[in-house]
Amino acid sequence: MRFLQRVRSALVISVIVNGLMIAAEVPGGVGGSNRFHISRGAGHNKGALESDVGELLLVFDPLSMPAIYRTTLPRIKRSVKSHGVLGTLILLGKAPFRLWREHREAKQFSSTRTPDPFDLEHNIETSQRVHASDLHVNSRNWMDGTNYDPTPVKLIREAIAALPINAAEFTFIDFGSGKGRVLFVASEFPFARIIGVEYAPDLHEAACRNLQSYRSETQKCRRIEPVCQDMTTFQFPDGPLVVFFYNPAFESVMRNMAAKITALSQVCWVVYANPSYNVFESLNKVRKTDTYGIYTTAAQSLSN
Repeated sequence: MRFLQRVRSALVISVIVNGLMIAAEVPGGVGGSNRFHISRGAGHNKGALESDVGELLLVFDPLSMPAIYRTTLPRIKRSVKSHGVLGTLILLGKAPFRLWREHREAKQFSSTRTPDPFDLEHNIETSQRVHASDLHVNSRNWMDGTNYDPTPVKLIREAIAALPINAAEFTFIDFGSGKGRVLFVASEFPFARIIGVEYAPDLHEAACRNLQSYRSETQKCRRIEPVCQDMTTFQFPDGPLVVFFYNPAFESVMRNMAAKITALSQVCWVVYANPSYNVFESLNKVRKTDTYGIYTTAAQSLSN
């Protein structure tokens, strides 16, 4: 009887703690949907993703739960600020249902996917999605990062081709580069240099492995440099730039990056794919479609 009481108490405490994490802000929750996450939960089985020929591409080790002050407390503070004490308690009451729903969505998001034609053609692995809770990130912005979801190849090609520039004069930078898919597609254009900035070591290492195995007959830029770093601390290189974003972070980080780009002294073109926030409104809008926007610090503005 006493044992059952202890089990029940442990379950109640677990629901309360996880509920407080969820209540803290809308983009949160344990194992959230494709843009929601909070903590690196314990209990993930060690696994490996293999290619058709059995080549090991990516390994995830079991991860430990972060310190409570890095998860629960910041979210409580945000929730009280956004919703008030009463609002936070109301959200807490909905926590069990949201935990179940978001856990189910997380499992669906990270389910195994068959490599797409681009990966098979180029001998790489960029198709498999990775939930943020499966990544070990040592950054103060870890709560503001999103899940790894491969950028559609067609979207990348279309957006880069729409840039009214001479690519050979520009350095291309993908922020939140993940496993490197955008970098490889960008290498089909004659950029002077291509840099991928990724803050999750797991994904950065996958990108490095992909770089070693990548094969292409249409590659025009071979200077591809994956960098493992928080994008907010990245120092922009000299010379004209093209920067690419595929929703790598939540609004606070995106606004930080927009401010840094606005302050640049050199010409910079921004491709914001699948945009979620209006953070580049201070730049000149060059093109806006349903799937991407193009902006520039240059003193010009084109159509759309």
